[in-house]
Parts: sequence; C-alpha cells; structure tokens
Amino acid sequence: MTLYAKRAAILAKVAVYAALFGITAFNSAMAQVQSDLDDGVPSGSRLSIGTGLRWDYNPEQVPDGEVTRTGLISFADYSYSWETPSTALVFKAGADYVLGAQSNDFDAPYLDVSFIHEMARTRVSSAFRYDKGDISSSTYSEASDGSIDIASGSGGVAQSRMKLGFEGGIDAPLSYELSGEWRQTDFSGAVSASHFDNDTLRGEARATAQLSPMTSVVFDVMHEDFSKNDDLNTERTTDLARVSVVQRLDRITVARLGVGERRTALSSEVENTTASGLAATVSLRREHSGGDSQLRYTRDINKIGAWQTLSIGRSNALSNGAVEWSLGVTDTSRGNVEVIGDLTYRQNLKRDNFALGLTRRYGVNDDGDEEMVNRANLTLDHAFDDVSGVNVRLSATTLTALNTNDAEYDARIAYRRDIIEGVSVEAGVRFQVFDEAVYGLTRSGRVFLTLSRDFSTR
Repeated sequence: MTLYAKRAAILAKVAVYAALFGITAFNSAMAQVQSDLDDGVPSGSRLSIGTGLRWDYNPEQVPDGEVTRTGLISFADYSYSWETPSTALVFKAGADYVLGAQSNDFDAPYLDVSFIHEMARTRVSSAFRYDKGDISSSTYSEASDGSIDIASGSGGVAQSRMKLGFEGGIDAPLSYELSGEWRQTDFSGAVSASHFDNDTLRGEARATAQLSPMTSVVFDVMHEDFSKNDDLNTERTTDLARVSVVQRLDRITVARLGVGERRTALSSEVENTTASGLAATVSLRREHSGGDSQLRYTRDINKIGAWQTLSIGRSNALSNGAVEWSLGVTDTSRGNVEVIGDLTYRQNLKRDNFALGLTRRYGVNDDGDEEMVNRANLTLDHAFDDVSGVNVRLSATTLTALNTNDAEYDARIAYRRDIIEGVSVEAGVRFQVFDEAVYGLTRSGRVFLTLSRDFSTR
C-alpha cells in the first residue's frame, strides 16, 4: 500500500471520528451558544508584528561548516480567546518571513486551535495543531512513533495533530470517556536517512463505575495504528485492554491495581513480529498538604518484550512555585537494569521566573534498539526593572542506543526592553552543538535584533 493510500485510509477514519464527535459537540454546544453570547462573553485578541536582522553561522549545520548568512526577518503572531462559564475557545497562528541572500521564504508557521464545552455531566473537547520548522529547532523532539530524534542539518519537519474527546456522566456513579487522536509528521530537505514521513491514528475508551464512596472500577481499551513511509513500508498496531480497581484506604491514601494485556504487531517487507503479554500497574498514593507521595510498579510490553519499572515520587506546592520528582529503576526488555527519574522545579518571584527540569527515561525505537535519554533544561526570566529584562534558555540532551550515542546542547540568551507602551526591542544570541555518532561534531550560531509592536483588545 502506498503512502497516499495509507493516508487516505487514515483520513477516512479521522473523518468518521470527527463526524461522530462533531455531531455530539454540535448538538450539545449550539443549544447554549446564544445564551452565552447574551450573558456577555469575555473575549480578547492580541496581534504582535515585528521586524529585525538575523545573522547565522553555519545555518546548514554541516560538520566543520563555516558559511555565514545575513537576512531580514519579519514576523506576525495572532491569538484570540473566547470564554464563558461553560465554553472556551482559543485560536493562535503565526509565521516568520525571512528575506535573505540565499532564499526568501516563510519560516516556522504554526496554527493552534482548541475548543472545550461543558454541560450537565458532559464535556466535549477538540484541538488541532500544525507547526513547521527546522528539524533541529527543538532540543528534545519526540517522534510520532515514540522514539527520540537528535539530528542536525538543514532539513525541515512539519507536524500535524488533531484530538477529539467526549466525557459523559461526570461525577455520576457511571462515567465514560471517548477520545481519538491523529498525528502526521512530514520531513523535507536534507534530513537524516533515519527520518521518514509517518502517520498515527489512536482511539481510546474508558468507563468508570463508582461502586462505593471508597471503591471504583475502571475499564479502558486502546487501539493505535502507526505507518512509516520507509523503504520497508513499516506498519505497527498496538492494542491494550485493562481493568483497574481504585480503593481509598483512608482519607488521604489511595491504592490502585490494574491488570490487562497489551499486544504490539510490527509488519514490514522483511519481518512480521508480534509481542503480547501482561500489562500491570500497582500504585499507592498518599496525599499531604500541598501535594502527594507515590509508590508505583508497572509491567508493560514493547515491540521486543516485557519491561518493568519501580519508582517513588513526591510533589509539593511551594509558596511561589512547585517541585515534583520521581526516582526509580527499570528492568528493560533485554534484561538491563537502568536508573530512571525526573525532577521539575518552578519558582516565581517578584522579578524572577525560574524553571529547572531533569529527565532520564527508557524507550525503544522502531529499529528495535533500546534507548536511554537524559535531558536537562533551565529557564530564567529576570526583570531588571519595569521596562527591561533578560531571558535565558539552556538545554542538554543525550541519547544512547545500541548503534547511537548522540548529544545536543542549546543555549539562548536575549535582552528585551520596552521603548514605549506596546513597542519593544530584543537582542540576543543562540548557540547549538550537535555531537552525532554518524556525522560527528556540528556547531551553529545565531545573532538577532528585532523590533516588535503589540496590539491587544478585550
């Protein structure tokens, strides 16, 4: 089956999902839209336009490259929000236009639309997002197939995602949730040979029965189809069926036991393999002032076998922020024991907004190689006074697999100053380093200066 035939089939499925959810959403939402409008709907919009200069060093991200490029950049970003006690709509769109010596083209276009409507015991939600940019523009890009990509080069990637959801029986003895998701990733330009266009279609259903104030039973099922336009026409199907019992032991302690089966089938022109087995979760959560603590064990199935994880974690709300962490070990599908965990810390002060994130996780790529991913990122926004400040973004990512040992480092610092109300100037630098097992060390940099104007309405 060709890629176009696959996408036609996927789009047909999406159309069915959209029709079912759309009919429900339309019938339920339209009855209340007029009354919302009559009640005085709070809404607002914001338009930001700007122009500036940009100087790039090694923009093609070629190992040992020394090419420089100077261009004039113009950008526009628009956002609109509409909200009532029962309905919320958010629309965002924008793009850059680069005028340079090599080419003139739109850069980093995006579109983001989300809608939520709530009624008595029901909730309808939908979201769509499209964005396009350099393949190396994100220091931590997770592909639609769940694998991690670290890649330098001049290639681009366009990603589309649509989500639909419906919840019924909210706060009732019997409640249910239906959701559907479609994802598409398209690569272009001189990208790595390991990157291929791919599509994913996912559907989930869940029913929760509240047997007593202390006990509930949850039934959930999931089906996912993934296809990749590589030379082998790779396709993967994943199914999950599970039942869970949630028991409140006392006022602050909740235990959960989930047992089910996951099945993953991978097919291509050179192989047809199936992995299936027990998928189980056991957790104990204890609430405390400002957060909770949790002990969790999971057993799951990926394309090469079973893997297990045991972890502990805790979350705390601070006076001006929050901290959340988990630490554990995983017994991988190939019998290796690895340490995993994550840490998130946020602090918001009068003149400083600070965020720190650390992550170590385990996964399996489509080649059947196990991956260990380590990531650290830091964000700091500091205001010198009411009209000026500095923004710092630092990140580092390493990816270790059987035939891969890649790393990516990204640093950006910018100074911003308001000239008059609604008009500001920003100047900064960005530096990236890629260390890939195949292509070696690559360095690139950017210096930019922009002038922008904001328009807002309520």
